[in-house]
Amino acid sequence: MSVLKYFPCEAEWGKWWQSLEEVHIEVRVPKGTKSRDVKVEASNSQITFKGAELLWSLEDGGSLLDIVLVKLNYVGGEEPWPSLMDDSRYKVEQNAYEEMKKSAELEKLKQQTNAIQVFLIK
Repeated sequence: MSVLKYFPCEAEWGKWWQSLEEVHIEVRVPKGTKSRDVKVEASNSQITFKGAELLWSLEDGGSLLDIVLVKLNYVGGEEPWPSLMDDSRYKVEQNAYEEMKKSAELEKLKQQTNAIQVFLIK
């Protein structure tokens, strides 16, 4: 897991944030919601994700739906997402986005340095 700085993006339905490898989405739902009452789907017509793996859980007594999307296509060169949706809805504030990009670059350098160290040790 990367240590990309945490910049939550608030929305009327909850909030979202990201690391280099994952996107986290927290959706407020009515308290007491049960997992059998929830169906989580990702499709291109509703929301476009860059990864296909989706995990979810209900937390806080069934009042919070936590969704984790794994960025399956992450290869180390990708920048943080500027918004959650392709149509730019739920956009990261510009200053926060610039800080996220800097943090991502530092994390990539750290990963590359660790890979080189492992190679040299072997």
